[in-house]
Amino acid sequence: MLIDAAKVRALILDATIAKQVDELRVSPSYKLRSEMRAYLDKHNRGAGTKNNVFDQLKLLSNPGGVSLINLGIPSLDRTSEAFILPSGSRLTFGVTIRDHGDTASLISYRFQIQFPQNHHPSYLRFDLIHRQHEAPLRESRCHLHPGTGDIRIPIPVLTPLEILDRIFFVFEPSI
Repeated sequence: MLIDAAKVRALILDATIAKQVDELRVSPSYKLRSEMRAYLDKHNRGAGTKNNVFDQLKLLSNPGGVSLINLGIPSLDRTSEAFILPSGSRLTFGVTIRDHGDTASLISYRFQIQFPQNHHPSYLRFDLIHRQHEAPLRESRCHLHPGTGDIRIPIPVLTPLEILDRIFFVFEPSI
């Protein structure tokens, strides 16, 4: 049946994504937060926006080496803390990583850019879930939501800075 073949292709795609995740290394949590903070601060100052990146960007770590770098809560609620872009778009994200000495591995992330009201789509969300979903045809481990939670488009694994590049240099200029 066609659906069976589609499910096999989805399993193969998710295996490829799992390999990408396993092989990808990023800076350890304290350094990645500094890199992301500097990146956001440069955009903030260059655009003349009034975000307080040093207060907004949080790092939470546990003794087991797992850390969360967080800015706001990715949601459609326009009252939560967010990094405000010149267009009025709102950026929120969370990145979970496991430190390994001088490098770290990605566990999961969620980056959401919520566009100004009356823009379509209303938001884009990049998700990397911590393990393969039971139905990878419906929800690939790494995917993009194009303005609706029920649609998930498989994408390659991107680093947090690569996602910020797309947000600031691809999406934001088109608003």
